[in-house]
Amino acid sequence: MKKIILALLLAMSTVAQASIDNSLKFEVKASMKKGENFLLSQQNDNGSWGLYGGVPAYTALSVTTLAMSPSRDQYEPQITKAVKYLNQFVNPDGSIHDRSEHAYPNYTTSVTLMAFYLVDSKKYGDVIRKGRRFLVKSQFGPETGVEEGGIGYGSTKTKSDLSNTQYALEALYLTESVDQEGVSPEDVKATREAWAKALEFVERCQSTKENDEKLDIEWKERNYGGFRYSPDRSKTEGPDKAPYAGMTYAGIKSMIYAKVDKDDPRIKAAMEWVKHNYTLDENPGLKLQGHFYYIHTFAKALHAAEIEVVEGESGAQHHWRKDLCKKLLSMQAEEGSWVNPEKRWQENNRQLVTSYALMSLYYAMAHQ
Repeated sequence: MKKIILALLLAMSTVAQASIDNSLKFEVKASMKKGENFLLSQQNDNGSWGLYGGVPAYTALSVTTLAMSPSRDQYEPQITKAVKYLNQFVNPDGSIHDRSEHAYPNYTTSVTLMAFYLVDSKKYGDVIRKGRRFLVKSQFGPETGVEEGGIGYGSTKTKSDLSNTQYALEALYLTESVDQEGVSPEDVKATREAWAKALEFVERCQSTKENDEKLDIEWKERNYGGFRYSPDRSKTEGPDKAPYAGMTYAGIKSMIYAKVDKDDPRIKAAMEWVKHNYTLDENPGLKLQGHFYYIHTFAKALHAAEIEVVEGESGAQHHWRKDLCKKLLSMQAEEGSWVNPEKRWQENNRQLVTSYALMSLYYAMAHQ
């Protein structure tokens, strides 16, 4: 079977090759294989991943991980079984989620669309097109004020946020080619407008003089360019709306997917925040909370932006691909898994975190 992987992983720059020597490459490949074997060992009999008979979102992330692997061909039976499990959650409205669980329809649809696309974009073309329309319709409208243009988890009680918005935009970006067939002009227009509105929402999540005009000068200088969870709230402790690393890289990635050039002032401002907060030892702004989500988003964003060396403080030059590989190697358990001692956002779950870690390594290695 033809190997289908992310188009943005097909080209590896010479700079990236130079930053990872053969010895490290060998270690990383062995690490990936151990991680994949762990993930395979956790698959349920019904093809799913997750407790209590399976969780669609965990299953979709695991499928995406295995479908991106350089060893994908070895995993076709497990992938096929998992996709059969996911198929039962395709709903008439285009959403893909367990209808008995109302909290996460948008998130689950986004990650499952990416899984279906990577497995077989033609076979699941109709499902993907309907899912794309569902995500576009899930966008908050002008009557919602500051929420406009964003996407939330999907229940009636949720607000929009940059985390769910970045997943939806990634799904739309990755599956864009599927919209070349069987799509009405109205759908094409709606998708184009959705991107424009989403970009405006992402912009409102960035710390700028305009967005934070009521805050003092010292705060603005310290946080300038970073991104927060939503325009009016953050996940950091304290009364302010401080940005943090996970959302800053989510903002960068979303802007790149929205065709914003990496030399655009908005991206440059974000990279200025990164300059003062570059580390893989924690999720800056939240310490170890969401650490692996952050590493995963960090890798996707810098790869998408075609940034190979990140400028740090005092003129430091950070080869992020090498840094990421070394960090994840140091954190892997003997059994092949990864886990976060901080349980916020379910990062105490080895299946979820191992998927994050493996995808991060794939982007860092940018294998062909």
